[in-house]
Amino acid sequence: MRDEAIFEAQLADAFGRYADLTPVMDDEVVAREAVAAGRASRRIAWLPSVRVAYLFVLLGLLLAAIAIAAGTLRTQPFLTIGRDGDIAFTVQGNDHTAAMTHLMNPDGTGDHAIDTGRCPAYSRDGGTLAEVDYDTTAYLAVIGADGVPHRKVLLAETPSTSISYALSPDGTRVAWSKPGDGLWVAPIDSGPGKRIVAATTAPGAFFDSAVWSPDGESLVFGTYAADAATGERHRTAISVVGGDGSDLRILTDRPGVLGDAPSWSPDGRFLAYLGRPDDAPAASAASDVFVIGADGTGDRNVTATTANESLPAWAPDSAVLAFLTSPDGEAHRLTTIRMNGPTPAGLPVFGPESEWFVWSPDGTRLLWLEVSTIGPEAYRSTFHAIDRDFTQPSTTLQAVDGLIVCTPSWQRLEP
Repeated sequence: MRDEAIFEAQLADAFGRYADLTPVMDDEVVAREAVAAGRASRRIAWLPSVRVAYLFVLLGLLLAAIAIAAGTLRTQPFLTIGRDGDIAFTVQGNDHTAAMTHLMNPDGTGDHAIDTGRCPAYSRDGGTLAEVDYDTTAYLAVIGADGVPHRKVLLAETPSTSISYALSPDGTRVAWSKPGDGLWVAPIDSGPGKRIVAATTAPGAFFDSAVWSPDGESLVFGTYAADAATGERHRTAISVVGGDGSDLRILTDRPGVLGDAPSWSPDGRFLAYLGRPDDAPAASAASDVFVIGADGTGDRNVTATTANESLPAWAPDSAVLAFLTSPDGEAHRLTTIRMNGPTPAGLPVFGPESEWFVWSPDGTRLLWLEVSTIGPEAYRSTFHAIDRDFTQPSTTLQAVDGLIVCTPSWQRLEP
């Protein structure tokens, strides 16, 4: 074998062994071919006739790959899959008393109420649990390990609507849209909050649906406005801003619906969001799932169907995107699709009918809800879990009398 051929085989082998250290390339076909060639070339024996110059070139390429990988690890969030902890949820009982926050084990056992309040959420690290409480004000209640709220953060003095919030991944800060006063961030422990984006001056416009980036450095949020003719509220833009208020910019001005927050892929590279297709009529309420780069590039329609999609959310490994599909405009079916970065890697897979879903922190299951009527204005809510490819029957976790208010939150524990 000629020296050049030996060198090419060993170079392919190097790419095969070190491909996982380099950043993901846009042309992934090239990467796959390099890996395949590298694996095949391991059967070729090392021959002493390889020129020393080739060895230096090969060594330089390997060192460069390692250097690139080190830089990548410094600039991108390190993606780790967690373990399944407790599930927090809010029940509005059939007796119409105050809504209560509950906790249960990941297998559905141990259900118990811990406090009045609604919309509990864990931080990504699983160390902080919070909920929203309302009296004459709206405030964030931070719940301790004993299940008792022990810190409060004022969100709005005179709330006229419900307040949505977002805990930072490490649980040290909360972001929320203060009605009429822009986007705010406050420390959880103590100290005053700070307005990081001033309120929009457009008539009837407001911010909502803030979501932290996986590294906790930035926030995405939606700008919404009311249609002058119908009064229907819709999204006019999705923007990103640093957690300190710096580097505010618009990611996309594609119109969308009110309510669904963007979903940041756990590797920090992409956002999934709902948007109106380019060819949809201006008054259309139909929405498709779009994926856009975290830098605002590469916007693409992932679903492109006549059905109405909602609630896109990435799996913890960023390899699957889940959402709800409503082909008939009424029933919502849980749907998953495998992803290769921002591109679908297969056809959608359809699961059970549900109003919402939550990914398990280990990424293997989805929590979904079945609601049945058991009497006049009386309901039973049943939690089920199902594998993400819908190959096995659902497992029933727990049934409670009443309605589940807000989407539950599943605690992520460290591996």
